[in-house]
Amino acid sequence: GLQLINVYFGGTLHLDNGEAKNKIHKRECEDKIHQIKVEKNSLFHSIVKQEFGVVNSAHHQSIDILGKGLKAVAHTEDGVIEVIESENPEEQFLIAVQWHPERMSNPESPFSKNILKAFLEEKLNSLKEQSDNEKAALNKQLQQAFQEKESIRTEKEAINIQLTKKEVDFENLWERNKEQKEEVEKLQEKFTKEFENLA
Repeated sequence: GLQLINVYFGGTLHLDNGEAKNKIHKRECEDKIHQIKVEKNSLFHSIVKQEFGVVNSAHHQSIDILGKGLKAVAHTEDGVIEVIESENPEEQFLIAVQWHPERMSNPESPFSKNILKAFLEEKLNSLKEQSDNEKAALNKQLQQAFQEKESIRTEKEAINIQLTKKEVDFENLWERNKEQKEEVEKLQEKFTKEFENLA
């Protein structure tokens, strides 16, 4: 994984470490064992809480040129990069090791157990953050829906007020028309009587 990540970020590899380094790093019947030194000012050091450690080894390739955005934070005595992490660990949780923590002889070693614990905690925090973000997005949608509902209710009230006003205006107009009609009928009746008297 470490070598693949390095290449992905534009780095290169030593395709073979050479005879001298292979005696220390390359697996034969069983994994080799060697010591590494960890840089104190690194995310990895905050995880293992050790400056020196013993790890297994089973590789004949190693990092040559480091990929962009990565930094090497642990080495062997012969200069092989054993741990890389992001240059900005606050923004990106990325750690890769050259050994196999899952098959170390001592599963309680901080170079095995603490790595697993750190990855699990990071995953849980990521899921919690994702859940919190989804919850916040849902709350925002609910607030928007409530605001839209209130806006519709306000518009509906305004329409009802206008309709009520129109009804009142219509009733007033109807009454006026009714009064005018009665006046017209009275005038017709008056003129009819006057016309009959003249006759």
